[in-house]
Amino acid sequence: MDVSASQVNSVLDQAGKPTGEWMSPELLQAIAREPDLLMGFQDPEIQRIMAEVGADPTAIEKYSDNKRLMKFYEKYIKLASAHFAK
Repeated sequence: MDVSASQVNSVLDQAGKPTGEWMSPELLQAIAREPDLLMGFQDPEIQRIMAEVGADPTAIEKYSDNKRLMKFYEKYIKLASAHFAK
């Protein structure tokens, strides 16, 4: 799966709401069950790129060859999308 700017933007639209509306204990527990996500949220490089992509979702395209980042975003988008669909 390739990660697109529209996928990132879709998750960011949900996350753009007040934290209390989307950062639920269920989402935190789901993230905690995913070692790749936990490592990604603790990785300074991924944090830096997440901040950049958060400001400009099209920035994800320049990192398409970063397999570690793409794996992180694929898992995060899948998890967040399922969470927000509830």
